[in-house]
This record gives sequence, C-alpha cells and structure tokens, in this order.
Amino acid sequence: MTGHIAGLVQFTRGFGYGMRGWPGYPMHGWGFPIGAVVAVLVVSGLVAAVIVLSVRLARRNGRRTSEAIEIAKARYARGEISKNEFEVLMKDLS
Repeated sequence: MTGHIAGLVQFTRGFGYGMRGWPGYPMHGWGFPIGAVVAVLVVSGLVAAVIVLSVRLARRNGRRTSEAIEIAKARYARGEISKNEFEVLMKDLS
C-alpha cells in the first residue's frame, strides 16, 4: 500500500508546475488570466441580466397600474361606479 501511495506522489509531482515553471501553480500557461476574464464576464452578465429583468418587471407593473386607473376613470365617466367607489379604487391603485 505504501508503495502505491509513493508511486502516486511521484507521478503527480510533475503536475504542480504552472505559469513560470514554479511548483505550486495549479493553472498551466495562460489558464489563469483567461479563466479570470471569463469569470468576470460571466458575473457581469449575470448582474446585467438581473438589472434588465428588474427594470422590465417594474415597467410592466407600472403599465398595469396606469391601465387600471384608465379603466376606473372610464367606468366612472360612464356612470358604472359611484364617486365613492371611484375614490376607493383610486386610493387602492395609487
């Protein structure tokens, strides 16, 4: 068993050399800078997606409220609802 572990340690010793040939660097060659750039782009994309979705949801809710107010005004103008009902609707929608 000890011989297998020693052999495994010997085998993996060469994998520790990375960017400047120094041991201890897990990334080889240009892996670290490219990986960092990709990570920054992915995180930036996620943040942008959250912002865009938040703005779209806020606009949609604003449109629905303004549409509801217009419907309430039209119903009040046609006489379908009383002044008290209209005032309650406007208070709820504002």
